[in-house]
Amino acid sequence: MRHAKLNKRLGRNRSQRKQLMRSLVRGLFISYSIKTTLVKAKQAGRLAEKVISYAKSAALKDIRAIDAILQDKALTRKVVSLVAPLSKDRIGGYTRIIRVGFRRGDGAQTAVLELTDMPEKTKKGKRPKAQKAKAVTPELPAQSAVLDEANEAAGRKDTKSKLRDKDESAPKPDRQDKNPVTERKLKPGKGMEKKRRPYADKGIIGKFKKFFDK
Repeated sequence: MRHAKLNKRLGRNRSQRKQLMRSLVRGLFISYSIKTTLVKAKQAGRLAEKVISYAKSAALKDIRAIDAILQDKALTRKVVSLVAPLSKDRIGGYTRIIRVGFRRGDGAQTAVLELTDMPEKTKKGKRPKAQKAKAVTPELPAQSAVLDEANEAAGRKDTKSKLRDKDESAPKPDRQDKNPVTERKLKPGKGMEKKRRPYADKGIIGKFKKFFDK
């Protein structure tokens, strides 16, 4: 018989249930509000209120007890220095439970567990993007004028004009030229001249060209 056993088993053994409660309480003190099932919220709220009552006294033995539950020294300092002073005027009721409905699938009743006195969350603003400075090349008008005069005196032409002159002077290809593949020179064979096929040197047929020529 389970007499004087007020805790719920939650379908877990002792070590799993203990670790589940620790993770729920850690999440509560990190984000100040968590959503879970109603039964888990009730069990985690009891442990969270125990942690806050230890943090209000802030004795060495109490801080060690909090650290044994949370297993996070940075989070322990946060609870002692930030969360506990907000509840110094309260005797109890450090957490509250708000029922929010039923979960899809198994139909379990869900609830939100949150701190009654929550510290204000500071929103981190976005850092302005650093503008890259464009490299400015110094202009030297005197030197550019001297170079232009020297180029004109030497009679140099622009590269674009040279290319244009080459294109105009080059002969245009005749469109009525025959296919160079079909107009290959015929090599004389042993007994007679044989036409060389255009695909003779390509692929598998090229390997066995002597066989096909027979």
